[in-house]
Amino acid sequence: AILEAEDVNCIGVDWREGSGNIKMYVQAANNARLVGAEIAYLLQVLQTEYGYPASKVHVIGHSLGAHAAGEAGKRHQGIRRITGLDPAKQLFEDTPEEVRLDPSDAGFVDVIHTDISFPLGVGIVKPIGHLDFYPNGGKNMPGCPPKLSDLGNMDALVDTLTCNHFRAFLYYTESIHRREGFLGYPCDSYKSFLSGASFPCPEGRCTFMGHYSQLPPALKAPQQIFYLNTGGSISSFSSWRYKVSITLQGTRAFMGKFYVLLPTTGGGTQQFEIVSKKTAPGGNFSGFIDVGLELGPMDNMDCKWAPVFLNIFRCQFGAQRIEIQSGKDGKVSAFCGNGTVQENVLQKLILC
Repeated sequence: AILEAEDVNCIGVDWREGSGNIKMYVQAANNARLVGAEIAYLLQVLQTEYGYPASKVHVIGHSLGAHAAGEAGKRHQGIRRITGLDPAKQLFEDTPEEVRLDPSDAGFVDVIHTDISFPLGVGIVKPIGHLDFYPNGGKNMPGCPPKLSDLGNMDALVDTLTCNHFRAFLYYTESIHRREGFLGYPCDSYKSFLSGASFPCPEGRCTFMGHYSQLPPALKAPQQIFYLNTGGSISSFSSWRYKVSITLQGTRAFMGKFYVLLPTTGGGTQQFEIVSKKTAPGGNFSGFIDVGLELGPMDNMDCKWAPVFLNIFRCQFGAQRIEIQSGKDGKVSAFCGNGTVQENVLQKLILC
């Protein structure tokens, strides 16, 4: 995938014989340092014999390979960038920087965490790079089954247990072709991200997860944590975040759900849920959604609503106005509607 996007030399390191057996994990963890030393030696040869500087080198490692990349950086100073894809936790969490990947190993170290759940997560939990990305909070990746859902089938169980862990390199691969779909938001926690912290992107402080990651120009700390949500389909993990704000139209307070219908890949539509706990007519409520494509210009849109309980009074509600704000640049598209409709009946709004 990298060669499809850039004119570069790409070298793969095959050390399956030293890392592929989970029963020999302790030996494999020790082998990571040896592999890192070998990579450093190769880079030194390239530099001394062919004049290829470390400042042009980008090392990418998954799991134990991330720590092997760190070892290479320790031994061959000046590497431009190291990317750690869900670095292994066992025997590396809370250890000295000398034995694991850390920010001093390269000019830029970015890390993607996808399997930090307790107790079965195998990815390192704490941030260990200049930029650390926690898609979906770093656990329970969309599309991956619960870890213990295949206890009766050992072959399926292995795939289930590793699904979250392997998502890191799948996200990175897709980011090569869909840079815009992996925008990270700087937040203190996943909970604050879900509640709207750093939305829309603070100027100069967001950055992309994956291949096109770079230090944000307005970075306020030497290390920064980013959160984002991804899609769950193996064919499309990219996602764009929006805020949907609805101005209610009706004759009484509304408790329930509004659904906005937006375009998706393939030319279809998908409905996204916005919940109202209790909103008076003319009042506003809002929510955040993650869409599988970047929304282009729209002349109109549809919505519908559903009550929390039975609609015994046959109430009707509608959306007087719906605003859709982009998390990437803060731009707002506003759509206006008239009247009310019954539950689960589509209402069309047009661009205001």
